[in-house]
Amino acid sequence: MKLAKLAFLLFFIVLSNVSQSQWHEVTTNTTRSVDEIQFISENLGFFLTRKNLYKSIDSGETWDTLKLSGINENFDFDEFYDLYFIDQNIGFLVGYDY
Repeated sequence: MKLAKLAFLLFFIVLSNVSQSQWHEVTTNTTRSVDEIQFISENLGFFLTRKNLYKSIDSGETWDTLKLSGINENFDFDEFYDLYFIDQNIGFLVGYDY
């Protein structure tokens, strides 16, 4: 029983160290907080702030602001809070109107 506990503890320590080494801080071109983020592949990801939608094609190393087409320009973009992308061209923003 002690051997099983020791093996589990060792596995947990190794797993923790491996998972922590995969994260690193990157700089974005916004000062706003990230409301939602989604990667649909190893390289392609999107994130949403209250005012903008961003896209990365290099695993999040750099981010470009996207122009949003097909959205009523009278709709206040502060209302968006979630996103879901099917592929690099088709995505959905979730929001509400007062």
